[in-house]
Amino acid sequence: MKLFLSSDGFLTRTQFKQLVGKEYKDANVGLIMNATDWMKSSEKKTRLDEVRERFERIDIKPELLDLRRFYNKTPESLLKKLQQYDLNMSIKKILIGLAVFILVGAGIYYYLNREEVPTVVVEVEEPEYVSEDNYSPESFEVIGRSVENRSIRAFKFGTGNKKLVFVGAIHGGYEWNTALLSYELIDYLADNIEIIPSDIEVTVIPVANPDGLYKAVGTSGRFFAGDAPQFDYANETTLNDLLARGRFNANDVDLNRNFDCKWQSDAVWRNYDVSGGAKVFSEPEALALRDFFLREAPEAVVLFHSASNGVYTSFCEGDALPGTEDSLTVYSEASGYARYDNYSYYEVTGDIGDWLSTINTPAITVELSSHRAIDWEKNRTGIEAMFEFYSDN
Repeated sequence: MKLFLSSDGFLTRTQFKQLVGKEYKDANVGLIMNATDWMKSSEKKTRLDEVRERFERIDIKPELLDLRRFYNKTPESLLKKLQQYDLNMSIKKILIGLAVFILVGAGIYYYLNREEVPTVVVEVEEPEYVSEDNYSPESFEVIGRSVENRSIRAFKFGTGNKKLVFVGAIHGGYEWNTALLSYELIDYLADNIEIIPSDIEVTVIPVANPDGLYKAVGTSGRFFAGDAPQFDYANETTLNDLLARGRFNANDVDLNRNFDCKWQSDAVWRNYDVSGGAKVFSEPEALALRDFFLREAPEAVVLFHSASNGVYTSFCEGDALPGTEDSLTVYSEASGYARYDNYSYYEVTGDIGDWLSTINTPAITVELSSHRAIDWEKNRTGIEAMFEFYSDN
């Protein structure tokens, strides 16, 4: 805002306009001498040329000048100070211009005479795992990124050598309640870290398909149930619904058909043909999960889905792993979910749980009772039963 200084204060542009009767458009700042006396004159002339005749002007940047220093000064002393200020500013401009010239010259000289600098490899520290003392909602490891560059986050609790992993929302926004269940688990563990045995480490990956969640909910992070599409069962949607499209990643690939177990490019979901990807692990989200599991080698994995209301086994060829059978028994008995030793609704190819069995990692799928419920108490008891079963303490 431009300021118009008088011997007894300063005026804004609006006040000056009210004073002289028109807009003052000169780029300089107007210096009004004895403005109060002028306002008291009987004629109150308003023409700009008459203002110029009556008052002196000086080029000044008010944001660089403490105007309060000049209150209650006589017009003569005020004008003298402002003229001295203007001289000082001119000298400063010359010095600044000289400094810029020297810096630019030095930069050009350095550029023309620079030597090649060897590449320095910086080692990144391992992520700090969540414990009772250091947890915050921001304590997570980014294990990979989606097609649209959204992060896939893994929250870790405890420091034991036996690892359990829980995964939500591999079907994105179509199964948004599995993301909410995963975040509920994260918060519960943060508030009750003591329930994790000392020899157990827990990892929760709340959103394995962040682009798919974003399609349906408008975010790949935390959200409220009321912000998500409301439906209970699969027969309430069709493949063309926005909600159903949220099942797939940004390449329209069903991530739970992209893993290396009986993989097919042309896959099936319900009675729809869906894409399993151009090849095994063609999708960055599936690659990130594959690399994570190969690195971590967990004792067991629990995959949250909805809404077939039960605990389901996993196997690729032959029988389920003994550890899978154990996890199936422990979780179903503690939670009260029905136990299923096969999935008979339709043929599933490229499933992450079945692929985990090929790397000797037990995995079970927990199907929630609807597409809105998180069945918290049932799952809490099932999860804590897993802690107890896999701990040697």
